[in-house]
Amino acid sequence: MKRNNKYIISCPLAFFLLTYTAPCEAWNQLVINGENANYINWGITADPSGTHDITSGGIYTTYARNTQTGGPPVSEYNEPISILNGGIWRPLDAKSEIDAENLTMYSGSMIDLAYKYSAANGYTQENGYDPWSAATSLKTARFMEIDNGKFEGNIAFRLNMGTAVFNQSTYGSRGGKDSIYLNAPQIINSAEYPTVNVTLHYIIGNHFGEGMAGSNLYYPWDHQTTAMLKNKIPDIFGITNSDTATMDKFNVSGSGEYHLDGAINKYLLWTQVQQDDLNPQLDYTTTRMWSLVWTARRQNYLSQSAYSAANA
Repeated sequence: MKRNNKYIISCPLAFFLLTYTAPCEAWNQLVINGENANYINWGITADPSGTHDITSGGIYTTYARNTQTGGPPVSEYNEPISILNGGIWRPLDAKSEIDAENLTMYSGSMIDLAYKYSAANGYTQENGYDPWSAATSLKTARFMEIDNGKFEGNIAFRLNMGTAVFNQSTYGSRGGKDSIYLNAPQIINSAEYPTVNVTLHYIIGNHFGEGMAGSNLYYPWDHQTTAMLKNKIPDIFGITNSDTATMDKFNVSGSGEYHLDGAINKYLLWTQVQQDDLNPQLDYTTTRMWSLVWTARRQNYLSQSAYSAANA
């Protein structure tokens, strides 16, 4: 957000307190070599029409300015953007924060933050990257704030859960992840769509839940032998500066099962998006948060590394 010509960045350790927004630094993220967006300069009044429609069935990749690192520390999309039914928006800005100031999401639309740092976009070991590891996830984590956005029906967001783990001392997370906040959202076409159903599609990688290398919250899977592990990733989705009547009309969901390799055995990972109202720093009359809660249970069959060693 920009206030009084200064950038106020929402710090992940204390998001959107009742009386102020905690300032912290925004920065450029990892640049993907050879990347090109389909559309550029959506963040400034550059297009004569001044508006942008992401059409039904269209997949639009964009930069707010003319390059993935162009413009101020926060990547701002100030021009009106409408994502129509079946449309997918993939902002490719290499920024830690992306703000959309005039966005409408119609039923059946999606915002895909995860595509930026994915194999489909060239983010692979073969291309010289260390994808979403506990040493690199802070360089690829992105946060999107949608200010005064308009929403209807069934919408979706696609996020990478990176390596983030819960940090009890700050009620934040340690390690990088993607997250989305709707600031002062508006519900449109409520006669046809009385509620907004938000589905969170999230990417679980090999280093999910490992935290941050070099910190006291670092839990590499190739060291794990415990029968059961539990944790959560706080505040992957939020609604802020709203009211109870509006927030009650947003239904947020997401779940899935995955397999991860431990030191010897594989783990079955169960995940679910749950509303989370335990942060004492937040006023839940104007704010609502959702976290990804997970449990990993050790299985009776070998991990890939243990299997390979046994058959060497």
